[in-house]
Amino acid sequence: MARHRFGGGAADWAFGTATADGVSGLAQLRPGVQVTMWNAETGGTRYEDLLDADENPITAVTTSDGSDGRAPGTIPPFFGPDEVVSMWAEADGGPRVLLVAADLGETIAQVAEDLTDSVDAVSMQAATVASDLSGHLSATNPHGTQLTQLVDVDASGATIGQVLARDSDGTWRPTTIEGATDVVRLTGEQTIDGRKIFQNSSGVGGDLQDSAVVIFAPSGTTADILRSATPERNRVFFLNEVGEPRVISHQPNTVALRIKQRDSSQTADLTQWTENSDNVVLARVTADGRILAPNSMHAPWIWSAAGDQVQVGEGAARIYNDTEGQLTIRSVRASAGVPPTGDSILIDVKINGASILTSPLEIAAGTHTSGRVTALATTTIPTGGYMTVDILQLGSDTPGDHLTVQIQVA
Repeated sequence: MARHRFGGGAADWAFGTATADGVSGLAQLRPGVQVTMWNAETGGTRYEDLLDADENPITAVTTSDGSDGRAPGTIPPFFGPDEVVSMWAEADGGPRVLLVAADLGETIAQVAEDLTDSVDAVSMQAATVASDLSGHLSATNPHGTQLTQLVDVDASGATIGQVLARDSDGTWRPTTIEGATDVVRLTGEQTIDGRKIFQNSSGVGGDLQDSAVVIFAPSGTTADILRSATPERNRVFFLNEVGEPRVISHQPNTVALRIKQRDSSQTADLTQWTENSDNVVLARVTADGRILAPNSMHAPWIWSAAGDQVQVGEGAARIYNDTEGQLTIRSVRASAGVPPTGDSILIDVKINGASILTSPLEIAAGTHTSGRVTALATTTIPTGGYMTVDILQLGSDTPGDHLTVQIQVA
């Protein structure tokens, strides 16, 4: 008694159907599923007296997952029960298909060889026919049948990249599937040439809540998520294992990071550092390249007068902005070394002849300062602009002396 070999042939695959982008009936390979053997297309008795390729007892066959060197979804070689030459295969509870022993050609060839030793010329001719039949049966596609010749396939007009999808009438036709998932999986390193465009699932002009590209770092990852390196594989720009950007100079004499102004009309900051909850700006680099922060203000502009110089009248002394950039006024304060008595001292501060105050600075009688004033009508000093100070009123009993006006700018 002899067992026959099944599986491992060009037609020995497990298929299922899948749906993607609304297209149903896509052919999909079924790796890692259990295939049981039966003696009838429906009902019948299950064959459990099977052997694997190494002749170890098994009761069912599992399709390849690719780890054994075979294509995923193929039915690997195995041996059926004694003298059984065909069986009905059922994959994971699906409909059964007929499997024919893969070594029938070898059996026929053996029979033909035996006949050649014992028969006359007629038998020799029969043996030749049997040998030809053996070669025919063992060929992968002895009739040269093409996909377009199958009765349930209409492949007319097929283009590169299309897949077969089963139509409602049971015919397989070439179909274009945009973004079909779980049909093809790429593993290992890939080289991609040419321009690639990514957009989120909503498409152009749609609801842009989904990211176009998402890179997840597996738990425990220590390698960089993304890296740009020199030919010597020295990192110059990378996202570390948690997605934080890092920049390193390629050489000691090269610039690691350059942010270029769009053109001379740019008014927005080049960079900003903001507070987390509501993006309050903590520090920034302005469009003209100045670094500004609460702790990086310029030294204050100071105007002062003492003794008989303290008189009511329009100021003539000018202080110019020679910083080659526009300055922002943060606050203004007036003070007196000798406080006034009787009436208050009233002072106006002007830039290019126009007041920057919503109301005059006031040093009240008996006090030394107006306090820090931030309610301003004007908050900028242009390049080349100048400041003047007008004394509007002095104390009626003691005028006040050693006056100082300071403007804090950034």
